[in-house]
Amino acid sequence: LSTNNGTAFSPVDYTAMSDNSVTFLANEQSKLVNITINVDQTVENDEDFKALLSHTNAHQVALGLLNTTTITIGNDDQATFSFASPSYSVEEDTGYVTVNITKTGTSDISLDVKLSTNNGTAFSPVDYTAMSDNSVTFLANEQSKLVNITINVDQTVENDEDFKALLSHTNADQVALGLLNTTTITIGNDDQGD
Repeated sequence: LSTNNGTAFSPVDYTAMSDNSVTFLANEQSKLVNITINVDQTVENDEDFKALLSHTNAHQVALGLLNTTTITIGNDDQATFSFASPSYSVEEDTGYVTVNITKTGTSDISLDVKLSTNNGTAFSPVDYTAMSDNSVTFLANEQSKLVNITINVDQTVENDEDFKALLSHTNADQVALGLLNTTTITIGNDDQGD
């Protein structure tokens, strides 16, 4: 029994075998053989490798048509996404607010998290420009992303107003949300009465 790398590589993902002997006693019809899968904490796509049968005694041993099998290692790791702060404040005339989204955990692949907004005392489109499931893509080596949300300027004297930004995802196999998956954004009034 031998193994060959596919998208999974030995020794990182599994422990290779090379011409390992599997002995059948006279009355045995099947054998179970364990191949070690190595655990990591990295978010990655499912990976595979092959196991192959061979022999050195053509007079007594023949190989059937199914002498190669593909073994798939399923990803069981997740990266966790959160806001860096529970709240952000911005003056209205700044024109935008920047929120920081962080990723905890390592990944070999790009991962997406969704960003949406919900009205509070601030309303879209009057006070800010809403987002609805906007994708924020983290490349494999990225641990944080800055995202701008547009703040709309008016000339009205008003109280400070707020709205919420929320994280969500569509890939529970690879993405999890941290406790800080909602943040409150306060827009400070910068207008004055006569």
